[in-house]
Formats: sequence, C-alpha cells, structure tokens
Amino acid sequence: MRKFLQQKTWLLVPLLLLSLLLLQGCGNRYAEQVQGYHADAVKVVSQLKQQLDRNQLSNAVLVKTYADTLIQTRPELNSVAQLLKKDATSSGGMYQNFANRLKSVNQIPEREEDFRLAIEELNNITVGSDPAVFNDGLLDLVNTLADLSQGELARVNVPKGETAQNLKDSTGVVPGSYLVGNPNYGNFRQNSSGKSFWEWYGQYALISNLVGLGGGYGFSRGPIYADAWYRQPRHSYYNDYGRSAYGSQKARNNWKNTEAKLGKKGITPAKPKKDFRSAAGKRRMSTYAYQRQANNKQYGAKTKQQAANAPPKGSGANKTKRSSAFSFFKPSSRGTSSGSRSFRSGK
Repeated sequence: MRKFLQQKTWLLVPLLLLSLLLLQGCGNRYAEQVQGYHADAVKVVSQLKQQLDRNQLSNAVLVKTYADTLIQTRPELNSVAQLLKKDATSSGGMYQNFANRLKSVNQIPEREEDFRLAIEELNNITVGSDPAVFNDGLLDLVNTLADLSQGELARVNVPKGETAQNLKDSTGVVPGSYLVGNPNYGNFRQNSSGKSFWEWYGQYALISNLVGLGGGYGFSRGPIYADAWYRQPRHSYYNDYGRSAYGSQKARNNWKNTEAKLGKKGITPAKPKKDFRSAAGKRRMSTYAYQRQANNKQYGAKTKQQAANAPPKGSGANKTKRSSAFSFFKPSSRGTSSGSRSFRSGK
C-alpha cells in the first residue's frame, strides 16, 4: 500500500509543477505577449533548420564546396576545412547559437524589464535566423575558406585587390580575420603588456595554429590585436551588419563596452566601404529595424497584433496595414534564392 501511494505521489509532482506554471502565467499580460513572439521565433528557427538540412541556402552550399575543394588541394588544412564546413549546417555553431538562445528566453516575465529583454532577444533571434539574413552571415565562412586557399578560391563581395588586414602595416592576408570579433569563435583578452588580442575558442584554435606565432603554411603570422583590427575595414558580415541579431545580450553589452574603451583611445571602429549584403538580406534587416522601433513604443501597452498594424512612417493612413509583426521575416525559398543571386565574387 505504501509503495502504491509513493508511486501516486510521484505522478502528481509534474502535474503540480505544471499547474504552478500555468497559474503564474494567468493574467500576466507580459507572458501572453512573449508567448506569441516565442512561437514566431520557434517557427523561423525550425524553418531555418529545414532549409539547412535540405541544402537550400546558397552560401551553405558554397561553404561545403569550398571546404571540399580546400581538402583536395591542401590536405594539410583538412581539419580546419571540416570544422568550417560543419558550421554551415544545423549541427554547426551558428545555428546552434539560435537554438540555445531560444531555449533560454524567459517566457513568463513578471517585470517590465524582464519583458523588454525577452522581446528584444526574441526579435534578434527571429531576424538572425531568417534564411536570407543567415545566408548572408555565411559569407564570413566562405571568405575564410577562400583566404585559406591562398587565391585558389574567390572571395565573395570583397573588392578586388583588398585584403582583410588586421595588423597595422600588414600587407598579407590573415585567414580567419572575418571570424574575429564573433563570440561564437573566440574573444579578445589582454596579454601581459595590457594589449588586447584575439584568442580562439577550443576547437577553433586550429585556425590560430595556422596564422599565430607558431603558424606557417605561407600565411602572415602574429597575433590579431584589437586596436588595429577595429581600425581597418574587415568585410566581416557579423561585425559590420549582423552583430545585433547574431550576438546574445551579453555579446552586445561586451561590444558596447569595447566601443567605449576604443573611443577613449581615439579609435573609431571602421565601417564597410560598400554594402555587401544581399538585396533580400538588406530588406529583411531594414524591416526588422522598423518593427523593433515600433515595438519599443508599444512594450506593455498594446498587443503584438496592434503594434504590427501600425503603418510605416510616412505611409499614409489609407495604406494596407501589416497583419503580423514577422510577416516579412517568414522564410521562403523564393526570397532566399533572390538573395543568393545578388552575391558577386571579388573578381
């Protein structure tokens, strides 16, 4: 009898926990709005995974093609090529970053501050995992593989004759420079002299072995220092355009702190000389920027649908209203394809 009662008690525990969560969410206007945004983000992240698994993103296919070519022509770079190839799949760091962040969002905020953070994070996850935007982000992997090939593979959307310089007065290509500054791959840390240099995470130390002090393979060697790196055009999608979407709240705060420190030294981070985003990716990011501005004015005041129905600035009262906050972010093979066709090589 006692054993029977114990079994019944254990069965009741999860039911009680679920009841508490439901009661906590009842009447919580913040939680109700967050649930809607969370559902949108889940849908977009799931659709991104589907397109990656089906090889429907042009730059993901290009990464795999470049990686396979590099393995054949320079077998000593096999480990690095395989690592970057994986990052263009749903098993790679870029996609997993969104999936993990989505799991960590507070879906039942009780304070306005927590609500704002949750909505901002869900907005960033949604736009960053939009296939057109994600496809643009893969340019950093494409160009890293191109630099590792030492000219055998063409860089994409990098002006001909320009190198991704990271060291002051350097004239050589430093492979991996497009990934510097991206918290998925490493971080800046200070050496004993107080200078900040880029340190790759764990498995990506393979790149450091190629271009660092102990490197070789015909590449320029030496640490990548923060001051010199931020001064020069980087042609890095993450740093030039994708930081707000791809980075977590912690990463964005770190960037703000870094920018403030650089400002005290009189260093202004370089801006890209040309807009190298695809037409589709640029359009999605622009729409997101507008929607984020609208959301900032509506936090806690109106529902998501009411905020979405607000017409764009200067659009006139008679124009059609938007039906969904993320109607422009929903992936489509047509939108992704048009974006991919806009890419041009550096030739």
